[in-house]
Order: sequence, then C-alpha cells, then structure tokens
Amino acid sequence: MYPASLLLSNVLSVDNKLGTNQLVYRPAALSHEFEDKTATVRDSVFVGATPSHTCSFHQSSSSSILFFSKSKFWEGGKEDGNTGILFTSFMSMAPKHKFNELSSYPALHGSSYIEDVTFTNFESRDNCGIDVALMTNQGSDDAIHPIFTSGLTFVDTPEDNYVFIHYTNLVRVNPSDCVDMDCDGHKKVVVTDNDGSLLGSEQATLTSEAEKEWDGDRSHGVGDYRIPIPLRQNSDGSAIPEADKFPNKGIVRDNSCTKMATWQGWKCTNLIHRMMIIESLDSDTEVRRLSPIGLIANPGPNGYVDLVNGPQDQSWCFGYTCQERISTFYTVVASNTVIRLHLLHADPSEAVVLRIYFPKLQRYIYVDDIYVAPKNLDTSKLPAYQLLGEGTMYEPTLSDPTGSNYLQRSEKLLHVVLRGGQIVDIKTTPMIILTTGLVVDPNNFYEMEIASSPTSSLSSNTSTAPGGNVLSNEQLDQSMSNIVEYYQTGNSDKFNVSLDLDEVNVVEAIEPPKEPGPKVTKEEGSVVIEGAELFMVDGVPSVVVTYTLFGTSPTITVLNDNGDAVESLGHSSDPWQFTATLIGGDLAATLMGTRTVAYQDGYANFTDLSLDLPGSDYSISFNVTSRLCLTSHCYTSSKLLS
Repeated sequence: MYPASLLLSNVLSVDNKLGTNQLVYRPAALSHEFEDKTATVRDSVFVGATPSHTCSFHQSSSSSILFFSKSKFWEGGKEDGNTGILFTSFMSMAPKHKFNELSSYPALHGSSYIEDVTFTNFESRDNCGIDVALMTNQGSDDAIHPIFTSGLTFVDTPEDNYVFIHYTNLVRVNPSDCVDMDCDGHKKVVVTDNDGSLLGSEQATLTSEAEKEWDGDRSHGVGDYRIPIPLRQNSDGSAIPEADKFPNKGIVRDNSCTKMATWQGWKCTNLIHRMMIIESLDSDTEVRRLSPIGLIANPGPNGYVDLVNGPQDQSWCFGYTCQERISTFYTVVASNTVIRLHLLHADPSEAVVLRIYFPKLQRYIYVDDIYVAPKNLDTSKLPAYQLLGEGTMYEPTLSDPTGSNYLQRSEKLLHVVLRGGQIVDIKTTPMIILTTGLVVDPNNFYEMEIASSPTSSLSSNTSTAPGGNVLSNEQLDQSMSNIVEYYQTGNSDKFNVSLDLDEVNVVEAIEPPKEPGPKVTKEEGSVVIEGAELFMVDGVPSVVVTYTLFGTSPTITVLNDNGDAVESLGHSSDPWQFTATLIGGDLAATLMGTRTVAYQDGYANFTDLSLDLPGSDYSISFNVTSRLCLTSHCYTSSKLLS
C-alpha cells in the first residue's frame, strides 16, 4: 500500500493464500485531480500449491495465518483456494480497517501491468478450494482499473484456473451503499492481453459479465426497466422496440467474443475495449444523482445497452452514511464504435463517437481547456452564436479530431469525439432558448426579419446576446419574465415583430450549480407559455354576514383562446398575483382576510374574505398585480355584493 506507483519484481511466492495485493491511493477523486499511477508485477514466479501443501496446512490456525486472514487482508480465494495476484485497487485514500475493502471513492486514473510472470500449479484441489492465478478484489465494489498483461507463462495450470472475475456483491444493494442496483466494480472489468500469452491473441480483451441478472433477480436492480426513458423513446414519445436499437445487454461484443464460463467473463479478439470515465465537475456532484446512466453501442439490430450506477456512499455522518455519492462513472467501451470524459490508456489513434442525451443543449465543448465550436455553427453570423439546420453531414466521425461535436436539438443529442491522450470537458453555459409559433401568410414567410428582434425584450446587445455568456442567472430570469409578461398581457409588439404570435415556447436557462443540499434534483424541461384571452370571476356571494367568511370563495380563472384554463401566469420567478379591493357601500367598511393571492394551477382563490360592517351596493374589484402592471396594461374585474 503506497501513494505512489508500485513495482514488484523478482518475487517468489509459494503456497500462499494470496501472493500479492497492491493498493495505491491518491489523489482524491473529489479533487478532480488525477495521476497516471501504475502497479506492476514483473519477472516473478507464483506457485499455487506444492505437493507438500496439504489441506491441513492450508487451514492452519497459526497466529500469522490468522492475522492475514480474510477478516483483515482479503475475502479469500475461490472456494477458499490460493490466489496468485489480486488485481490492484486504486483509491482516493488508504483503507482504515480491512486491507481489501475500500473505504473511499476510487481514484480517477490507474492501471496494472503483469509482465513476464510464471504461474505454476494453480489447480482445483479436493477439499482445499480452487487455486486461481489472477483474480479481482471482491472488496473493490466501485471500480477495478484496467489490467494489461504480457509474457505470462502457465505451468501445470489448466485454462479454467487462469482468471476469476467475481460477480457483484448483492449485500451492497441497499440505501447505505449502492442504493437500488448493483455496484459497478465487478461489472466493468477489462483485461488487455498485449501479446497473446493470456488470451491466445494479441490485443485481445477480457471483460466482465455486465449483463448478469439483467431482467432476472429484481434484487440486483438491473433490466430494461432501468434504461433512461429518453434512450427508449423516439423524439415524438413513441417507444422504440428493443430489437430495433439494443437487443443485446452488457459491454459491447461482436462475433469474436467467447463466453468464458469459469472465468465469469467474455474473451474478445477483434474488439479493443477501453475504460471511459464520465466525471461531473459540479459542486453538487455528491448530492445530485445522475445514475443510472445508459450506454448504447452500435444502436440497431446488433446494438448493446449497458447500465452504470456510480460509486457507493463512502461517507459517515453520526454513525450513519450521509447519503452522498460522487457522480463519477467508470464505464467500458470499445474504441472504433459509434461533464469530463477520459479514455484511459488509449492511443490517440483510438476514437469513440459519443452521443449524449441532454434535456437542454446548453453545452460547450472544451479540449484541454480550448473551446471547440460545433460543426453546425453558422460561422457567417460570428460573433453571434447561431446554429445551422440539422443533417447527417454535421455528425462527427471516427476520423475527426478530439472534441469535434454536433448539437442535434430535435433529438436533444450532443455528438462528440473522444480520443486517447486528451480530455474533453462539457461545460454548461446559461442561455435562453426562445421559439415562437407565428401566424403568418405563406407569401410573407420569407420576408421576415426577426433574428435580432427578441434582444430588445432581453435588454441585451444584439452582437453579444445570441449564445453569449454576458448575463447573470438573475438577469436571465428577468429577461425571461419580460418575455412571458409581454406575451400574456397582449404586448407582443414589444418583440418588434409585425406578426401575430400563436404561442411562445420557452426553455429556461439552467441554473448554476448550488452548494450541496440534502436532496436529489430533478430534470427540468421547457415550459409552454399560454396567452391570456378571457378573465372569469366565479363564486362571489350576493349576500354576506359581517365578520363571517364568505359562503363561497371568489375564484378567478383565466382562459386562453381555446377556452381552456391557463395553468400559470407570469414567469416562475415573477408570477402574477390578484388583489381584491372593496368599493362602494359604507366607506368605513373594510374587506378583511387575504386580499392578494397568487395565480397557481389555473386559478386564484380567495378563501378567507369577510366584511366588518353591514351595508348595500358593495362590490369587489379584482386587479392583476405584477411587475409590468405598474407600467403596462392591467386587467380589472368588479363583482357586486349586497
């Protein structure tokens, strides 16, 4: 166990329960820093069991054996057999108790190398367990970093005893650990054979059975029902048949892949598998749950879908877990198939084209902190940020450089190229996306000049407003409120557009990440703003008794031009309110109760009004109270009381 890279060489390990278990820690994943640390074993010999190694010795109760027993050192071998090399664990900090059980988030980077090593006499022994040359650490529930092998020699060791990959620990599926689905560590293992000495083919890969218990035992929490809905639906909301997009489950495979049943993995000779990390850099990375994340490879009749959960809760608050989990995801992809992205241990010639679903495409791409414009950016409009139409000609390919990207708004997809050796950052920039439905004669359609008109409503400079990062989130909310108010109060002329607006559809700017709070946030979509055409007042009583609540509560409902109730008036940051005012009758009388109420869910309801003096010819005036009503048109309605 050490905070730097480790190298073991010239080791002779004979008759040991475990030959070596290397632990490397730092830097912490929450720091978003990484170092390409390695753990290497080379020029060594591991002997599983000599003829003199009897079962009675194997089960010795000596103090040294007990000290390094599975209660402290590891969970034990396959059926309690001996193990040569345990795959290295790379973690944020050293374990405080058991050596094998990680108690902190996995480190971002790390790789293991096993070179020029001989494994002898790893066999299945009656009543003594199954000896295995290479094995995963059962305590590495969150991530097992890539392993590379070369120059391996196996003597008196059957192929079944070369490797063993654990299945997931079901006990971790609970609210204090991985919550409601399997942890990722044992489902995202990738071993690369650099020379064919392990898998029989140069550059062949061994991956874990990520599809284990898919739509099987529900206690594992994996299946088609956990695939994010946007990946299962077309843009019109219709369901995508499973056979049309992702009939296969788990890490992507092809015809060269063979299931290694005793290893509990897949051997592939034509695919180059790599670990890809998706990292949230926001301050709420521990409290905002983004998982499960669905990965679809080669969508179509031969497509694959895989699910990623993310690391378990490693926090501790007053004897209980803090319900915090970092949003960093360790995935396995195959190169040359169709937030922060790392493609670990890949050559710059290896590329992956990612298509990432975002409810709001307010994203910019940076490669090593250098901005990369989308391929469908209209450069003739610079410095304004305006996108061209959509089409396959803009989709990046495997031959494009790192960071090449395309924003496909209709499908809400960000297409981006990731290559080895460089890091891609996806940064969110607050912006307002405004679309309008126009009632326009076809003959005049091509004569419209409205591209810059909305900027007058936003109080922004035309050259910087489109896509420019020049407004604070509060200013954006103010601008959004202006747009909604102008439309709903019938002042669409403020847009400087000589056309009838049929509807306004507003996509609100994404708020900057707040400091972590004790809740999981939800996805938010666009809001359709309805026009206000008719104000109706119901429930005003004709006779009332002093100091007694009205028998019926006055209710104001606003209808659109279709006669349907408008659900909301004003922007969420500045909703409309209605104020009731008593007029006529005894001038000394007072209207008591809550006289100003907000318009919510399609109505404004005055539930506790009453009068303090008797009289006749009373009436109530209902006035709209909002920011723009001080300078713009307001609606007033009066109802008579007796």
